[in-house]
Amino acid sequence: MLSQNISRQFWRFSIPSVMAMIVSGIYLIVDGIFIGQVLGADGLAAINLAWPIMFLVTGIGLMIGVGGGALISIASGQKRPEKAHNLFSHALLLMLVLAALISLSLYYLQAAPIRWQGASGHIQVMAEHYLTIMGHGSLLVIVSCALPILVRNDNALTLPPA
Repeated sequence: MLSQNISRQFWRFSIPSVMAMIVSGIYLIVDGIFIGQVLGADGLAAINLAWPIMFLVTGIGLMIGVGGGALISIASGQKRPEKAHNLFSHALLLMLVLAALISLSLYYLQAAPIRWQGASGHIQVMAEHYLTIMGHGSLLVIVSCALPILVRNDNALTLPPA
């Protein structure tokens, strides 16, 4: 990796990241279009109340990916593959534990995060429903943010045995 052209390395890692961000942005736009067409302004208001909470979940996934990826890269640079594999395993475990905690928190808090933002009535009910569904998918959100970074950081790190 150190012997390769820096510019080429930059583009090799940047292009997939930018493409992933573009796909994510398109997803949000398309989601908004469908919800706006089917549920109207109330539906759009409801997802705008739920998405900040889901962005926190996304942020947790990114923190695991970037932090774990940096530690894995350091271990790999020190020629310590066993430590890199252990760090990768710990990052996977952290994803599972945090996803479970987030799902449980959203289940027990129920309407509170939406109420804290000032929602009431029909929009609050719609936002709670949307957040409940998204809360159940916390693991997928965290893994989709963290795993690509973890794997990419070590030039396709091989998964350690379970």
